[in-house]
Amino acid sequence: MPASYTLLRRVKAELGDGMVDVVLGDGLYFNAPFFNLNIRELHCDVLVKTDDARRDVIVDAMGVFQAPPGTVDGIVRAEGTDVERMCEYRLCMADGFEMEGVTEPVSVVWVHEIPIKKGEPTDFWVIFTQCYGLQLTIEEAREFGHLRWDVENHGFKSLNQTVRTKHLYSHNSTAMLAITMLLCVVFTLLQLFMNVVWTVVQSCYAGMKMTQKFVYAEIRRAIVLAAHSRAERWAYTATKLWKTRVV
Repeated sequence: MPASYTLLRRVKAELGDGMVDVVLGDGLYFNAPFFNLNIRELHCDVLVKTDDARRDVIVDAMGVFQAPPGTVDGIVRAEGTDVERMCEYRLCMADGFEMEGVTEPVSVVWVHEIPIKKGEPTDFWVIFTQCYGLQLTIEEAREFGHLRWDVENHGFKSLNQTVRTKHLYSHNSTAMLAITMLLCVVFTLLQLFMNVVWTVVQSCYAGMKMTQKFVYAEIRRAIVLAAHSRAERWAYTATKLWKTRVV
């Protein structure tokens, strides 16, 4: 966490106030120092996801959510089906909860998800501030809670799996640094390409859960087919030229 605080302060020093609208975190960041860092120093809102039902804020929120119908005002409810994650969900949200050590009120969303095929239902909570104009709907708050690991999953883990950054390419530290930087550039360009291809592949497989592995496989298949097509065209042209010369 100290490393995260240092990084956020460096980003703020480089980009200034309002560098982002909201900073996402997992349950590790569900504490007053992290909230105060974002609110008072970075001047942005903060959102965390936790599955720890013992926290005081969660206990207070659950008391409100589970109150008899009609006894508490201001509760927003929603339900639906998440095709991508293959689950049904029920949501409850309310504002104005107090978090120890934080002067600003927080909003809490209770997320109850039920797998469509098999598995146990899961519960988690999304806690966020709205100090700087952040206006999240109850559905957006749930999605942000799922996206808290987006950078980790689609950044660092994907970088390692795609270009094998942990593989020892050289025993020379300078050479290793150069190779790693080149791999990072290649990966960054590939991610930019993926943003375009992802939409195309998703449109071809409507309703199907998209994974990076599947999209990569589709890209490789398209490249192979394109290479075969070019080879066939070249062979046809070469044959035609040869016959012309023979005649």
